[in-house]
This record gives sequence, structure tokens and C-alpha cells, in this order.
Amino acid sequence: MSKMRDEGNLAELESRRRDQLADTWQMLLGIGHASVPAVKLPPARKASIGFTLVTGFLGAGKTTLLNSLLSQDHGIRLAVIVNDFGSVNIDAELVSREDVNSIDLANGCVCCTLANGLVATLGELAMRDEPPTQIILEASGIAEPHGVLQVALTNSALRLNGVVCVVDADAATRTVADAAAGPVAEGQIRAADLVVLNKIDIAGAEDLAAISHLLSTVAPAARLLPAVRCAIPAEVILGISTKSRFAAVEASLPASDTFESHVLTADRLLDRKRICALAAAFPVGVLRVKGFIRLDPQPGRWFLLQVVGPRWSLDLCERASDAPNCSNLVVIGKKGEVDVDALHAAFLSCQKE
Repeated sequence: MSKMRDEGNLAELESRRRDQLADTWQMLLGIGHASVPAVKLPPARKASIGFTLVTGFLGAGKTTLLNSLLSQDHGIRLAVIVNDFGSVNIDAELVSREDVNSIDLANGCVCCTLANGLVATLGELAMRDEPPTQIILEASGIAEPHGVLQVALTNSALRLNGVVCVVDADAATRTVADAAAGPVAEGQIRAADLVVLNKIDIAGAEDLAAISHLLSTVAPAARLLPAVRCAIPAEVILGISTKSRFAAVEASLPASDTFESHVLTADRLLDRKRICALAAAFPVGVLRVKGFIRLDPQPGRWFLLQVVGPRWSLDLCERASDAPNCSNLVVIGKKGEVDVDALHAAFLSCQKE
């Protein structure tokens, strides 16, 4: 009986390896196809769409996270791409939208299914008359994140917001210890900027201690977000920031008492080296930073600064504003863990003399 079980396990492992090789081949084909742009994007469209990858092993709660995001009044045009493993895309049917494959102008969402046409899907979205403001891709539970990113980011309309990994607090240590599943699950965690530690309400104390140790070892720079049913504010996952939020001195997140947001404001031009140093050194309690800034020696141009976990970017962007030198950053962090006065002082110290 034991021999039969071992042979069955080996057969299953070999089947998974063949599936992963097939996925890798399809990914390489996608990269090759994406390297030949079908339509030349106008300059204003380049890096104009935020892209967030949601990863995590089978059953961790990725679709629950998507449903949580789609139920929130985020006020942006959000495209969701769901990639299930297998010939029938169950996850796409579980996403709580009746308007699959169409834009909902009321809430600004569109849901698409993904088979092997990621390049074509992203290209079609980017070239719409009203393209999405942000795209979120739920990868298959056995997908390798870096391969997905290689394909997605060949589309010049996209800019990477970050990689979010959903982890099952109740099962993750057992999954990582499994010979077949472990390398996949650990690789997903390692690629993350934000880790949503889901199902903390059903995990035992020993499991929570073990998974916390695992996460600190595998992804020490990632931000950790404990959650029940992936109830995380959209602002944290997507880094959403709007003009109305910049006008506020401080805004609290409506979806949770666990997080808070603050606005940092500077009235003079900022020094590029100083702001880059600040972007690379935000404290652990800060989860997201996003905002429009003015830099010396390019006072006539706007720059978009984004920070998610250890990742940050600074890009030229188009923006209509009557505030010539005013820079604003929205900082989202864990409640009670962010020294706002110190952050504001650090931001002001980036101003040119």
C-alpha cells in the first residue's frame, strides 16, 4: 500500500512539473509576442495605468481579496484579470461582478478572464478610449510571480504598483513544508511587497508564531497585513490617491480601524537626491506612499512618487494643477505605528534651500 501511495505521489509530482513546463513555455511565447508592439502608444499613455499583481497559493483567499476590493467605493476605473489553473475559470465566476467583460461606469470596474492571452488582454485594455486607471491581476495559485510580471510589464502603458501575496495563516507552514507545493508557495511569498496574512481568526497560536517566523525569514522587507476574510482597504492594496485626499490635512481609512492615512505637504521644490533617499527609508509601519511632487531642476514637470513595501518609483507624469511648487504625499500605515511628525519633518527637509 505504501509503495502504491509513493508511486501515486511521484505521478502527481511529475504531472505538476509537466504543467509548470507548459506554463513556462506559454510565458516565453508571451514575452516574445509582447516584444513586438502591435500598436504604438501615444506618449501620454505610457506608464499611465497602475498594475498590481495578486499572488498566493491555492485557497489562500485571493478571490476573497478581489471581492473585498470590488465591494468598496474606491471611485476609480479598475480592471480585474482572473487567471485560474485549468480549462474552466472558476475564480472568474466567483468574482462578485455581474458585468464580466464590460466596463461598469457606475463603480468603475471591469472583469476579464485570462487563459493564455495576457498580452492581448492588457493591450486591449490599454488602447480603450477610456482605459482603466488601474489593473489588478489575480494569478493562478501555482503561478510564478516573476514570469507573470515579465509578460505584463512589456506593455509600456503599465507601471508596477506592487506585488501582493495572500497567505493562509492556518495552512501556510504545512504548505511550505510540502515537497511539491513548498517551492511554489515560498517563491510567491519571496516576490511580495505586501503580504496579506489571511484567516488569522482560525489559525492557532502555534501556527501564527510559525508563519510569522517564516515570513520574516523568506520576505523580511515585505509589509505584513493581518486580516480576516481579506478585509483590507482598497487604498492599502492599490495605493489609491485622489485630489480630494490631497486637500485634507489627515484622512482616516473607512474600511478598518487597523490603518490610518496622513497627508504630507511641502510648498517649495524638492531635491531629487533627498526625496529618493526618503523613499528608500520609510519605516516598517508605513505600507503605502503615493503622491505628486515637484522637483528641482525641473520645476515645470510633475513627478509621481510611489512606495509599496520596500519598492519605490519616481516617474514623470501629466497632471493639471494650479499649485506650481506644491508637493503632496498620502502616507498609509498601521494605526499607532507611524510617527507622523517625524515623517513630515523628513519630507520638509527634502525641500531646496
